[in-house]
Amino acid sequence: MSEKFDILVIGATGFVGKRFIKTWLSFHQEKYSMLVTARQSNKLASLIENHPKIKLADLDLNNQEQVDQYVSQSYLVVNFAGPFDLLAEPVVKSCAKHGVHYLDITGEIQFGKRMAEKYHHEANKNRAIIVPFAGFDSIPSDLGVLLAAKALHEKIIEHAEEKVDTEEKVASIDIAYRAVGGLNGGTLASAIDIGSKVNDTDWHNPYYMIPEIQNHLTSKQWQLRIPKEKWPAMRYLPEIKKWCAPFFMEPINNKVVYRALILRPDSEKIFAKNFYYRESQIFNRSGAAPGAFIGDSVFKLGHAIMERPWGINLAKKLGPKQGEGPSEETIENGFFTADVIARGDLGTTVIKKWRGVGDPGNKATVSIIMAATEQLLDLKNTGLDKAPNHCFGVVPPSVAFGEELLAYLEKHQVTWE
Repeated sequence: MSEKFDILVIGATGFVGKRFIKTWLSFHQEKYSMLVTARQSNKLASLIENHPKIKLADLDLNNQEQVDQYVSQSYLVVNFAGPFDLLAEPVVKSCAKHGVHYLDITGEIQFGKRMAEKYHHEANKNRAIIVPFAGFDSIPSDLGVLLAAKALHEKIIEHAEEKVDTEEKVASIDIAYRAVGGLNGGTLASAIDIGSKVNDTDWHNPYYMIPEIQNHLTSKQWQLRIPKEKWPAMRYLPEIKKWCAPFFMEPINNKVVYRALILRPDSEKIFAKNFYYRESQIFNRSGAAPGAFIGDSVFKLGHAIMERPWGINLAKKLGPKQGEGPSEETIENGFFTADVIARGDLGTTVIKKWRGVGDPGNKATVSIIMAATEQLLDLKNTGLDKAPNHCFGVVPPSVAFGEELLAYLEKHQVTWE
């Protein structure tokens, strides 16, 4: 096979990968060429029949030569084969080497850290945009910080006595999620893999994915605050008048957010010294204290169980297997919202909101990576060569896509208000 493809899809027989192919075909049947791969690609034959621009091929991710062949024939790789820390390195390695762009839906922080340490500089040199965490993990959080900071900055200028910038900067951002949906086997397998590899110290260190952090702090005299609480308890957010419980995604998303702050060249102009970022979860519409108390208790109990071998074995036994997931009814009836609160160090505040249609981990995440895929494909013809240098490498979503991603998200029912 020697032809070129716009998109190489890996792991298309998985629960989310298969949904991506179905959704993609409903939007882009003829526009882009695609090579769809899996360990047993024949299982997808009925899904893509009568689509001449899509080809099927078996792919063994342990065969670096085969991975290199397919990656080098592609403009963009979209990867759904996890756990990513076990399977995805040959793909990222090849993308960095050949200057091919890459997206996946991982939440595996140990994978993101390792890929950044090993391949960021090569990918940057070869102008490859490599973006792990490009689904519900962690685009609403990472892009939400950028968009909320921009909104606060605009409000500061608007209310200045003279129409000039002031010294006020973004001091903190809170995101309070409300999410309804189900769990698929791939997500469970990744969660178990994270738990077995990330120790307690690293889990609570938001600098974890910034190995060069000391150099930045020494040269720029700019710090990011580490929250005092390892596992924060329920708390009240007065700006939205709701009680919130800890959100299990915070220890993942804060690492993505903090890496983005370091890599974006304008961060010191916008974010205050000692800026801090927090996430919470709203367990009921009203945000009443009893719901937050229940959520806090469930969070702590779940964490305690998953710290023990018997808890992991129980999750493997009772949870969905890879390739399995929630019912279509659960997926379609799910949703997420996220209240994003940005505070200035002189007291200015803005409140924005994300809304996403469908189960966050199984439908909204497909919508989100669809949007990222479409933006990268459009850049192929409209200005990738003009993109600033910091967009290339192993980078967080907001660094790669910026606020321009918002227009693509809105087309897929993920909106910013």
